[in-house]
Amino acid sequence: MTGRLTAVVLGAALVLAGIGLSLPALATPAENLKVLPKGMDKKDVKPIMKKWAKALGVDCDHCHHDDGMAIDTKKKEAARAMLEMVMAVNEKYMKKLDAELTCMTCHQGDVKPKK
Repeated sequence: MTGRLTAVVLGAALVLAGIGLSLPALATPAENLKVLPKGMDKKDVKPIMKKWAKALGVDCDHCHHDDGMAIDTKKKEAARAMLEMVMAVNEKYMKKLDAELTCMTCHQGDVKPKK
């Protein structure tokens, strides 16, 4: 009976281990989010950041500090202010027109929008 109990316990452990191996990786929350929803996963933030970088024709290091993505910089603060402005304009005006303002609307691939 001891051998059979050992086999059952070992079998159950292997099944549970197999289930554990098939679970998706745990989410990695992005740090220092102040305008984007807190708790967003890094993998969900990255495509948004890439879209913004493309709209301004820049790379990550334009706003982010070399010592860490979560460190605040003046350019990151400016980006947050711009995002809040875009969100407010979209909510107050563009929603009524069934349209959307984005970074690309004004920047069109340049750091400074054309006049």
